[in-house]
Amino acid sequence: MDLRVLGPIEVVDDDVTVPIGGPRQRLVLALLILNVGETVSTDRLVDDVWGDQPPDAARRTAQAYVSNLRKELEAVRPETLVARSPGYVLTADPSIIDARRFEDAVVEGRSLLGTDPSAAAATLREALALWRGAPYADLAGAMALRPEITRLEELRRNAVELRIEADLALGLHGQVIGELETLVAEHPLSERFATQLMLALYRSGRQADALRVAQRTRTTLGEELGIDPSPDLRNLEQSILDHDPALDLTPAMDSPQLHDAQSDVIRGFEIRRHIGSSHWGETYVAYQRSLEREVAVKVINPLFSRDDEFMERFHADISQMIRVAHPNIVPFYDTWRDSDGAYIVRRYFPRGSLQDAIMHGSWDSEHTLGLIAQIGSALDAVHRNGRVHGDVKPSDIMLDEHSNAYITDFALPVSVFGGSDAFLAHRRADGSVLSDDELLAEPTPQVDIRGLSATARSMIGRTDVSPRIVAVLDKGSSTDVNDQYATMA
Repeated sequence: MDLRVLGPIEVVDDDVTVPIGGPRQRLVLALLILNVGETVSTDRLVDDVWGDQPPDAARRTAQAYVSNLRKELEAVRPETLVARSPGYVLTADPSIIDARRFEDAVVEGRSLLGTDPSAAAATLREALALWRGAPYADLAGAMALRPEITRLEELRRNAVELRIEADLALGLHGQVIGELETLVAEHPLSERFATQLMLALYRSGRQADALRVAQRTRTTLGEELGIDPSPDLRNLEQSILDHDPALDLTPAMDSPQLHDAQSDVIRGFEIRRHIGSSHWGETYVAYQRSLEREVAVKVINPLFSRDDEFMERFHADISQMIRVAHPNIVPFYDTWRDSDGAYIVRRYFPRGSLQDAIMHGSWDSEHTLGLIAQIGSALDAVHRNGRVHGDVKPSDIMLDEHSNAYITDFALPVSVFGGSDAFLAHRRADGSVLSDDELLAEPTPQVDIRGLSATARSMIGRTDVSPRIVAVLDKGSSTDVNDQYATMA
């Protein structure tokens, strides 16, 4: 079971969303999660949910909310929520709470930064990938959660700072400039982002631009706060003026090398900005001048691209996927491998993923069913060709400007690794060993059906849906082999 608060509050068990009720009942759960392992009194629940003027029945209503939550949680994991005078306690292991895992990962990433920036970057990327939106997004107006929301948002920003610091240590200055420009615009008073951008620009041969960032930050701090920049920013500015050799850095061998640092171009694709990370590699927006279009370029993680056997099977797998012709599968434009690494070029979607769209609100039933029909048809075509996606989720579904949906990022099956023995030799991008279940489980079409059902639930959110749709999603989410849909169709 997962308790998720880095976004709208959710309880998920085996890819199935557990019902947790309306806003006030969800707030009761949020308060219990926030104080996991500690008794939360009924009086405190009443105060935090209703404020200074609770209704006469507030105490009984709070107890009813707890009773409802206990019923749902007990069905998943017994003894998760228990009564303990003078209130209730959530007895779950804190590690099932995404916010706790995020905090632990940030601590680990910070500790790795000085000795292993590659592992630090991977750890921090995994931590940041836990975020689905603003913390407690559906309860943002709850005063009782304000301090925790602020704390988590600050920790998230710190994690981004640390991850960029790791990328700079790896020589990825060219790839972080676009991201840093956005961050500096969003946080104009942050000297940390400003100094990181200055360093990235300087290492990319853009000394004048780096100095302009310093001047702009100095002006903003003076106008907004009436203060001068810190010694760190002033010292970096002087070092840039002096062309201090200490600022130079040779890219680390284990960093994914996209292109010649002098040209920002690879095989005719002009690299523009970084847009995503995963275990398998980094994704960038690039401009293909010959066809005057933007594309997405994925750089395969060196852990895999340097493995000859892996890459041979990987290209065979890509070739097989290209032969699955369907209008709602993201098309591949090119793929190659050279001495610098391995690359995949596919269509770029400026609107982003379904995950990005969901963060801005729920979808109505009609639009949800239309999108699910498109992705379901694509997955059915994949299944009929003897393949599965293996990890269907909103971030793997891209949207065009007309809200048409396209499935991407198909998981690599055991066969790609040449059997279980070879597969067992591989690890995640951060070096951690995959579990036996992860390594040896052969995904089935039912895995995709459950993933698509969970995606539909996340789109609809708490909007009213017909009992017929609920029944379809319940069956699609079922883990009971006797109650599952046999095919996507």
